[in-house]
Amino acid sequence: MERRSAMVGVDFNEAGQLNQLKEITAFRDEYTQFPQDRTADPKAYYVGNHSYMTVDGEVLHSMVRKFKPRRMIEIGSGWSTVITPPPSLRTPPRGIRVNSQSSIHTRMI
Repeated sequence: MERRSAMVGVDFNEAGQLNQLKEITAFRDEYTQFPQDRTADPKAYYVGNHSYMTVDGEVLHSMVRKFKPRRMIEIGSGWSTVITPPPSLRTPPRGIRVNSQSSIHTRMI
């Protein structure tokens, strides 16, 4: 049964989304290396951080690896900032370089 959306004009392209999901699993060997628990480096991403956990980090890592952005603008400046670019993007041999990353912190100080 096809579900109708109140979002007129928006094509969710479910088949395309499922295809993207299949494609990002190509990076599974990389994202399964993320530590489960906090490490000695207080700025290092780890899966059990209770805010930006396993699927969030895995998908972000895979999307950056797949699409190879040259510039990223992030709003939030939390765990996603720590994982973006992930360590795999900091080493040029993979052929991916994020030339510029801007992070906008949303909390008022």
